[in-house]
Amino acid sequence: FIAGELAQAVRRQVEEIQASLRTATTDVSCVRPENFHLTLKFLGPTAAEKVGFMNNQPLFRRTEKPKE
Repeated sequence: FIAGELAQAVRRQVEEIQASLRTATTDVSCVRPENFHLTLKFLGPTAAEKVGFMNNQPLFRRTEKPKE
């Protein structure tokens, strides 16, 4: 996937919403704050040669090994 990081103020707001959800119900699973991001495009299973060029771009950062 292609994702962007969230601003610190937005991260804090999301954490507050998560805290509210946890107190409202026990049937909720939340993402850890260090994993917050905005998914811009979900690529699904994608061959490494199709996304390899992005690893050298300043706006992109590999977060996991691409699918072979």
